[in-house]
Amino acid sequence: DKPSVMRVMNKFGLTKYFDEIISSNDVKEAKPNPEMFIKASKKLEVEPNKCLVVGDSPFDVIAAKKTDMNIIIIDNNPFQRQEILSYDVPVVTDINQLKNYV
Repeated sequence: DKPSVMRVMNKFGLTKYFDEIISSNDVKEAKPNPEMFIKASKKLEVEPNKCLVVGDSPFDVIAAKKTDMNIIIIDNNPFQRQEILSYDVPVVTDINQLKNYV
């Protein structure tokens, strides 16, 4: 939900890096439905294949792949690690490693 997303974004000082922040409150269907990512792409007026999704779950990978978006996963859940690794997408273990991809 939006309050949870904003709490994390503010905690790490990340809001200044994003032009749009979309959460489950902004869409009708949750992930793995790609509606959230499609909405972000349209709001930013950027083609999906030029977008970068930063996620932390298999649902993020599934939704991003449905839209032809690039994705990086932050590995923060050991219970989902094997499934995420099976998708063959970039994985970082620390949020600070994201700067190597943008």
